[in-house]
Amino acid sequence: MGTLKVLQPQEVEVYYLLPAIRKHLAVALKSQGNDQRTIAKYLGLTEAAISQYMSGKRGHEAPLPKDFVERITQVAATITDEKTAYASLQQLMQVANETRVLCDIHTRMDKSVPQHCDICFKK
Repeated sequence: MGTLKVLQPQEVEVYYLLPAIRKHLAVALKSQGNDQRTIAKYLGLTEAAISQYMSGKRGHEAPLPKDFVERITQVAATITDEKTAYASLQQLMQVANETRVLCDIHTRMDKSVPQHCDICFKK
């Protein structure tokens, strides 16, 4: 008998959402004229990781809605150092939860999750 693998929302955040957001932040920061070294410093990552985000080797598993990508681009314009990058990333993760972007990714990655699941939102 096989083991049922159910992804918890926190796993979806770590394995899919966070890399997708980082990818779009890296692209936006690059388009603003930042070099790879600066982007890596801001995001607390290696230059190799940034290279992989830029080339599509990382962060591509969970496509994000267009309006959320636009929000990431807007937020990237406010990043000026590691502290603002950290705060921006936390804000984006919170928005992804509140707007159920995380839920959409979760239902795509884990077929055992019902389409209109609201377990995380029940009080």
